[in-house]
Amino acid sequence: MTTVTTSSTTTGTTDTTPDITSVNEVISVTQGSVIGQTDLLKTGLATTAYTVNTDIMKIFPGLEWNVWIPWTECTASCNSGTRFRLKLCASDNLYQDKCNHTLGVIDNVTITYSSQLDTMCNSHPCPIWLDWSPWSDCTATCEQGTTVRHRRCFGELLGYFECDGNSYELDFCDLDSCPAYLEPPPKEEVFKESDSRPSAIGIGSMSIIFVLIELATVIMVDSFTIASQCRYLKRNLKHLRPQRRRLLS
Repeated sequence: MTTVTTSSTTTGTTDTTPDITSVNEVISVTQGSVIGQTDLLKTGLATTAYTVNTDIMKIFPGLEWNVWIPWTECTASCNSGTRFRLKLCASDNLYQDKCNHTLGVIDNVTITYSSQLDTMCNSHPCPIWLDWSPWSDCTATCEQGTTVRHRRCFGELLGYFECDGNSYELDFCDLDSCPAYLEPPPKEEVFKESDSRPSAIGIGSMSIIFVLIELATVIMVDSFTIASQCRYLKRNLKHLRPQRRRLLS
């Protein structure tokens, strides 16, 4: 493991010391000295503070003093925050003169660190909602229906965090009352006084028929009479011929 001998507070992210995963391992009390977590001198740089009472970690006594603890949480989720980590000193290290930063006291043991590394984090823009779309048409044409509008999250469009809240809103739309449906009344035939009498067309038609019948009757009667008269005249002429001959002779 590479050893960093600096004892001053370090800024930037150029440290070459590799992380040691055993820092995050919980080991029994008999295997090492206590280097518990604390509020990091109340620097205000950590959103979730280390606490000595809820999570005590152990390290092996033989570890070198330059051990970096994990990064603190970023102070902001977007628009650039800060985070840091400390290089703790084991209780039996040989370089106590370089561990001149006190982290806290746990069970009468002073916990010290030699260096602090700060860095920027979460530099992407915070997600924001774009403008609402216009309200949609009402789902009903009368009485009450619903309408909806939508909005887009700028963070989602960029491929990172989602915005807080809903991407749509629903509302009621009140319209005029629906017209009542009325069945049409049964159709009634209205009779006028003239409807009780035969129409003029009917009267005219009947009159023409009667006239034609009467004319035909007259013609038939006249034909019969004429025929009878003709036969009568013919008989008379037959009787008159002999008489005429006698008169002439």
